[in-house]
Amino acid sequence: IQTLIDRMKTTTAGFRYDSGSTTGYAPTFDEMVSATTFDVESAGPVSAKKLASATLVTIVTSYTSKITSLDLSAMASVTTISSGADGSETANNLTLASATNVDLGALTMYNVAADDDALTISMKKGGTLDIGALTGTERTTALEEPLSLTISGPASLSISTIADGTLAVSNVAALTVSGFYGTLDVNAGVVTLTTTDTVTATLEGAVDVVTATLDFKYDWDPSLTTAQAAVADDLRNTDYLQDIAATGDWVATDLKTLTVTGELLDLYLDEANLETLSIDATMHDLTITGATDLTSLTVASGAKIGNINVTGSNNLVVADFNHTTNLNNKLIGATAGTSANSANLAATFSVTSNTSLTTLNSTGDDVGTLTVTGNSALTAIDFTGLADDGGDLTPAANVYNNDLTATSASNTSDGDTDRADGLTTDLGSFDDGTSGMDTLKTYLTHVVADSDFAGYVSFDTLSTETDTETSGTTTTTLNVTYSSNTTFNEATVLYEVATDAGTTTTTGGAATKAKRSYLLDISDITSAQFTVNSQDVLDINGDGAPAAYTFTGQTAGSVIAALNDADNKALATANNVTMSAASGGNSTLAIHIGSQLNSALWETSNATASNLNLSASDVITLTVGNQSVTTTAATDTYEIYAVAKSVGAAIATRWAAVNTGASAKIFNFGTAAQASSTINGASGHMLTFTAKDTGTGGEGLSASLTIAALDSSGNDGVLPVSYGATSQTTDNTSTGADVVLTFESNVAGVSGNVIGLPYSAATSGTYSAATMSHAATGISGITELWTGYKVNAQTGTPTSTDGHHSGSDSDVRYPEDDNAASTTTGAVTVIAKNRIAWLG
Repeated sequence: IQTLIDRMKTTTAGFRYDSGSTTGYAPTFDEMVSATTFDVESAGPVSAKKLASATLVTIVTSYTSKITSLDLSAMASVTTISSGADGSETANNLTLASATNVDLGALTMYNVAADDDALTISMKKGGTLDIGALTGTERTTALEEPLSLTISGPASLSISTIADGTLAVSNVAALTVSGFYGTLDVNAGVVTLTTTDTVTATLEGAVDVVTATLDFKYDWDPSLTTAQAAVADDLRNTDYLQDIAATGDWVATDLKTLTVTGELLDLYLDEANLETLSIDATMHDLTITGATDLTSLTVASGAKIGNINVTGSNNLVVADFNHTTNLNNKLIGATAGTSANSANLAATFSVTSNTSLTTLNSTGDDVGTLTVTGNSALTAIDFTGLADDGGDLTPAANVYNNDLTATSASNTSDGDTDRADGLTTDLGSFDDGTSGMDTLKTYLTHVVADSDFAGYVSFDTLSTETDTETSGTTTTTLNVTYSSNTTFNEATVLYEVATDAGTTTTTGGAATKAKRSYLLDISDITSAQFTVNSQDVLDINGDGAPAAYTFTGQTAGSVIAALNDADNKALATANNVTMSAASGGNSTLAIHIGSQLNSALWETSNATASNLNLSASDVITLTVGNQSVTTTAATDTYEIYAVAKSVGAAIATRWAAVNTGASAKIFNFGTAAQASSTINGASGHMLTFTAKDTGTGGEGLSASLTIAALDSSGNDGVLPVSYGATSQTTDNTSTGADVVLTFESNVAGVSGNVIGLPYSAATSGTYSAATMSHAATGISGITELWTGYKVNAQTGTPTSTDGHHSGSDSDVRYPEDDNAASTTTGAVTVIAKNRIAWLG
């Protein structure tokens, strides 16, 4: 068998070998140079050391425990690699559970399809893997092509020739990735992690990392346009930087040593096991919380950091922040993703409740809020570089409850008149010993001048105070200690509370006018129905029939014209009532998603049916009024009919999931699924939405259907869409087929109301006779609208988040009397105790 196989150096036919059983013969294939199909089901190691090219390589793993290695070290070109049990092989997958060595060292490219390059390699944990020549270069264009590469098993892996795509790694003890601007996904089994110029790293699963050296960079994808690259390089723009901003972003339960360099957004560390942290990076915010094993913290002089928060790191003895404050860390007055914005004004610096911390140094400036409290062993601070608050509008400084000791204080004579303790004119001095409190003098002098400043700064112990305030009298006080941040004593440097006028709350309001409205069903109402039991419905107080209420033609326009006759309105006015008929009842809005290409028939004139296929990253957003949903509808076809149908179905499912029942807002989804539609002869799929407010409040609301990032994979198609009944833009808002007839009392308040009370329950009543009572008379086509909302009493308030419910708040109003009242709470009197001048 071996001799026969060795003679087959080249084969254009399909080559297959099967050992037959776990004890069958396992030859080598080391003389084979090329093959169209190389299909091996071996009961031993697989070796084809000279196989330079193949169309399809299949390693059948029926005898997987016997396949301890794979040597395809000469294979420079292959179309597809597959593996798996006989009959169930998986393409683009090489999974060899018992292999301790996999050699693909000559393979330079793995390009399955233009937009779908993916390869999984999984082997026995601790083995060796050679893919050193593999790049992400596309073979026909020589351009970088995103490659989805999944690796599991080798003891070490170094990736430096693949730049884009997704790299998912697990069970690799030592992982090194450099020059990769795609997404790095690190999972269990990675112990040592080293990266260079990383843009995006997913670290939630990196639970086994012990040592990490991470270098981050803003998105440097060379395919970015010049404008995009400029935005990416502006570190205020959050879409182009790595962000580890909250607990759970990195669950590194074994992490001991971490080094961070480069540029990123936030770094949030709450790993109790972290021992050594080194930072030389530019970032927005740094948070270290609950790092109870942290003993070494190094922040290099080249670091630029915005907000800093260190708390609960109870083994940290020295915290030395040799950084520059990064104020280029917040978008102000601009939309995220643009560069037309200003930098932040100030940062916060907070070091609290670190029980072993003895020394704290910081070189950062422009601190709006300074907090150093609860560090029970802290004996020395140094804020030499801190000069001001950077223009913060409400600066604050709190330094107390640490272990900062002043050796002595002298309260000296103020001249002819003794000044009270704490006045800025009260003369004296502190000898702050080795505490470093005097390094805050410049900063505190600056911030206390702001009328909005509030804070408390105190030595925790004043060993001795000598008081010579009164001539000829000397008083010595020993061991004055900090007691609380609401008490001023000899150890206090600064105690200031800004004047606060408090919060004024106004309830109720001016008297309201009663308003009642009726929905007239145009398909059912007739002129005769405006007279019931010989009384006229427009005869508000029974003083005579109105002049005109007969309409011709069963249209909303004819009904409105007849009811709004000048004599009718004058009769209402004579009875202290304002009457008006308007369109807008029972409003609906249709959205047609096209499935036939004809740009003249759809409102999206640049619609195209070619090159339109959606991926999971193409976000579909539908907005109707102020109500939105987002979803995705991945498709595997460019065929416009299937794409349109898929988009419609995804929207229908998503809308039903989040906007029904108690959570429904201003629109209900009117159909259980999409229905077929036609716009000017072009067929499509239609979604119909019905306003919950059956009155005029449901009319005039617009819709928008967009697909973001449609060109993320080279797609440039635009989906044909039309709003309303036609492809014209004049009917793009919700419209109502029925008429709303409204009566409003001209006198506000309960006693001035002449039209009775409106309905307040969801079950509407039917229109009655002239007295406008609530009793049903069975008049077909007339329904009284309702509301449960009382403005002044603040009852019946809509419960949904945007303040809408199915009541007709625009057309119905309860009469209420004036009950406006206001209360003021939280007012604080200014406190100003200032001994800053006594420092240094």
